[in-house]
Amino acid sequence: MKNALSFKAFFSAFRADEAGAVTTDFVVITGAIIGLSLAVMSSLANATVDLADETGWTIASIALSPDDEAPGPPRD
Repeated sequence: MKNALSFKAFFSAFRADEAGAVTTDFVVITGAIIGLSLAVMSSLANATVDLADETGWTIASIALSPDDEAPGPPRD
């Protein structure tokens, strides 16, 4: 019976101690932020590459005729 009482006292003291709770919360929240950031970055990376490719092809398809002037400041 003595072991049962000492275990009960140990468990009560262990449950009341909150010394590592802040560290645990910090680790969990930091991991969640990193995971969400990676998910958003991978999603945006694909969309950004597609947009850059489409913009490049659009710019490359614009051809100036010999009569057209190159864009720039007006000449006096």
